[in-house]
Amino acid sequence: MIVQTFIQKWRISMISSLEKLAKLDDIDFKILTVLMEDARLSLNKIAEKIGISVATVSARVKKLESLGVIERYTIYVNCKTLGFQASAIFLIKVSKNIEEVGRLIAELNETRAVYRVTGRFDLAVHFSCITIDSLASMIDKIKKIPNVEDVETMVILDILKDRPHPSPEVIKKASRMALGEK
Repeated sequence: MIVQTFIQKWRISMISSLEKLAKLDDIDFKILTVLMEDARLSLNKIAEKIGISVATVSARVKKLESLGVIERYTIYVNCKTLGFQASAIFLIKVSKNIEEVGRLIAELNETRAVYRVTGRFDLAVHFSCITIDSLASMIDKIKKIPNVEDVETMVILDILKDRPHPSPEVIKKASRMALGEK
């Protein structure tokens, strides 16, 4: 039943994604590429870099936002520079009510991301904690959440690569493949 529900949601999502992709062209991908490199650029600078009018850039950015391709503009905070001593990935096994457990974990201030995953565990959660002691407290806190069966903790020793999205080349290739192009 869970697998059927997942497949049904996935199919609906894919149809919606294909409809959105069909509305994107090379100019849209050029704008996305520029914004992924520096989301602070003005519309004038984007237009200058791509060689199109500011009005075109403005209209295209609004289109990308309305299609949900661009969800938000944000900054990336380096927690280590700010003194955070512990980041970890928790793999969490849940007996039931996965969505509810995920919602409760997402509400914790130290939570950076919550993913529903396949495999032995149901959730993968990224936490950033100020100290090792606060990380230990987080483990205890998670174990006390109803329906949490098991928690495996992996402390992050070093970040070798961390980006908020795939590279522009991969995004463009995936969209072309989804539309049946080579």
